[in-house]
Amino acid sequence: MRSWICSAGYGLISPESQIRAYSATFSPCERDCVTRGFVGDARREAARQWWQEIGRWRGPRSNELRSVQSITRRYPRTPLLLVASPDYLCALEKDLSNALDNLSDPDLLLIVSAGTKSLGRLTDHLLPCDASLQPVLGGTRGSLNIRIARLLLERAGKTLLNVMRASDELGKLLSKQPPIVRYDRRVVTDQQVRTFIRLQLNRNGVVSRSVLLRRFRDSGKACEQSRFANLYRQMVIDEKVA
Repeated sequence: MRSWICSAGYGLISPESQIRAYSATFSPCERDCVTRGFVGDARREAARQWWQEIGRWRGPRSNELRSVQSITRRYPRTPLLLVASPDYLCALEKDLSNALDNLSDPDLLLIVSAGTKSLGRLTDHLLPCDASLQPVLGGTRGSLNIRIARLLLERAGKTLLNVMRASDELGKLLSKQPPIVRYDRRVVTDQQVRTFIRLQLNRNGVVSRSVLLRRFRDSGKACEQSRFANLYRQMVIDEKVA
């Protein structure tokens, strides 16, 4: 099995690629989002353009494949299982659409992106999956896509993966799950999150990020995990500098 990583900082790379530390991301809630300052359609177009341009660079290894399209061009008869969040899917959409045209059978393209319902001409390649699978697969919602992909690979065994079989497999699993748990939490500002973190650190000393996020949510407030992590990291750095 071959694998690649879709990186906002380096483009398409292999797990063996030698890279430097970086913080670029396509996630709009992060400070280092490469489309920061854009909104709506402009943000989506900027993400696609960024992915296209970074793919023109030869990358950390000159012999690497630099786009999903180049993967399917080299391996047209091999299933391609893509695991990505909605923000990364948005950046890769055009590349994926071109990649689809290279496959010997369109059903060889499978996309795991929990909660994503549509993706233009690629909608039929989105596998049915959402947060209701979290209880049976375990882990956090942030790692759910990876766990779904692992489940599909384990159950496929030596059978060739395709959209129809994988959709049927996940559809049956989804039908057995209870409704998604919805939390009635109020959205707060970054400053309110920082204030909470500061008070907790001053009162309790060093407390892990995951523990603080759980306490924050238990108090009835909402904050996405990556956003909380970014603010927590800033607060810890500021405390050390002070």
